[in-house]
Amino acid sequence: MIRMVNRMVEPDEGRILINDTDIRGLDPVELRRSIGYMIQHIGLFPHMTVSENIGLVPALSRMPRDSLQERITHLLSLVKLPPGLFMDRYPRELSGGQQQRVGLARSLAMDPSLLLMDEPFGALDPVLRHQLQEEFLEIKAHVNKTILFVTHDVEEGFRLGDRVGVVAEGRLIRVGSPEELILDPGSSEVASLIGVEQKMRYLDHLSVRSLAIPVDPSLVFDGDLAVGEARNAMVASRADYLLAGHGGIPEGIVYPWDLLASQGAGVRLGDLAHKIPVLDPSSTASDALSLMKAQGASIALVIEDGGSTGILLMDEVTKRLL
Repeated sequence: MIRMVNRMVEPDEGRILINDTDIRGLDPVELRRSIGYMIQHIGLFPHMTVSENIGLVPALSRMPRDSLQERITHLLSLVKLPPGLFMDRYPRELSGGQQQRVGLARSLAMDPSLLLMDEPFGALDPVLRHQLQEEFLEIKAHVNKTILFVTHDVEEGFRLGDRVGVVAEGRLIRVGSPEELILDPGSSEVASLIGVEQKMRYLDHLSVRSLAIPVDPSLVFDGDLAVGEARNAMVASRADYLLAGHGGIPEGIVYPWDLLASQGAGVRLGDLAHKIPVLDPSSTASDALSLMKAQGASIALVIEDGGSTGILLMDEVTKRLL
């Protein structure tokens, strides 16, 4: 399937668009030179230095020498290979991980808008693979490109992908974020691929934003509100709880029995609030559940910068995963 993107294989039907342009209307050679490639077996030319390998396509495209050297130096620094130490080495003088880094630098040499990666880390040992995946995530955030990444490792796909497509028997059967695929597989094939018994392993790929229950802003009250007024508000709204805080940002939760048990004249809503963990929406479910467990909490607040709020319930998270 990935070979259709650069017209090594022509599709039987349908269209492939890059930046809204049908690739069938593009010159195949120019198309391939405009795309970055990184493959499992790297494919560095053994008789060329690191510098020559990275600069091959730019040199063929007649990039000025000064610009080319500047580009090579920048890319080696990007993939954490000091240019002064590695520029003149040959592939045989590099470790497997260093060769992969050179391969990634080469794929970025022409600053392509699209990068094709065909199981680039598949042949590496687990420790090195994990390290390069971490570095790839940093580079991906830095270069801001569209990357089509092919892998047979579900964990790798969920870890590295913003959107994941599942292909079975030549058909694209499901596309979505890792959260969407884990929580709603959409088909028996995808559910089987993920595996109910494996879902707990994917907690690192689930953000609490996708698991939180939205909170009605009318249930958020200032912590300085008198208990009597808060009691009346809870009765009027038939709410099961109120959130207390300041500036519209909750800091704790108050239950009906808290209000009923409090009869003091000077007691404020904030005095009764149970402090619970507060989470950033980008926090992973794994980190959130660990924090809640450490604090003995079964509930947590998820608060966006804009003030919108959600509640994370440990029981609900567990139920959705099972």
